[in-house]
Amino acid sequence: MKNRQIIIVGTGRSGSGYLSKLLTLNGIMCGHEHSFNPSRHGPIQHPYQADSSWLAVPYLDNYIHNTKILHVVRDPIKVLESLTTRGFFKTKIYRKVNDPGDKFYKFVEKFLPEINTIECPVHTAIYFIIHWSKMIEKAIGTQYYQLETDLPLLLDKLGITNPKYYSDTKYNTNTSKSNKIKLDLKSLDNTYLKMLTLHRKNYGYKI
Repeated sequence: MKNRQIIIVGTGRSGSGYLSKLLTLNGIMCGHEHSFNPSRHGPIQHPYQADSSWLAVPYLDNYIHNTKILHVVRDPIKVLESLTTRGFFKTKIYRKVNDPGDKFYKFVEKFLPEINTIECPVHTAIYFIIHWSKMIEKAIGTQYYQLETDLPLLLDKLGITNPKYYSDTKYNTNTSKSNKIKLDLKSLDNTYLKMLTLHRKNYGYKI
């Protein structure tokens, strides 16, 4: 398995930075959004054997036959809070000129143009989480690994025995506790709350 190239995918803010470090720690040289980013769409190049990037999702069909692709999920509520804290889907009126987040927003917009019809940034993030996950499922099926509980299974799938772990599983969250937004789910539009609740259930998270 270590001789086969690997792509780790998920939604943004789902642990891709931590996973790149974890695989590298265990002998698989893994980049983080190195081979797949807004301006580069693969393939994985030497010295890397793998890339952990949510930005690979639209291009998975090009690699399905010669690359091991693994879908990692994080509790959608945690992803939603992280996306909101980072202002990932803040409305254009609040974006600064040359906002560094623009390139990521435009990347998502290219594949999910419907996000422009949703005014609320939190609702936009929910739509993104759900439909980006559907894109992954369409490409590779419904198998997934929960970031919180399934890392041993994922590493075993990659042929890693006696794996090493980092003690800090929140690597690369890029969010200080003092600035982190805690969402009041009851304040969400009922339609989006139902969508989020069903999505969590589908990925094995308790209601």
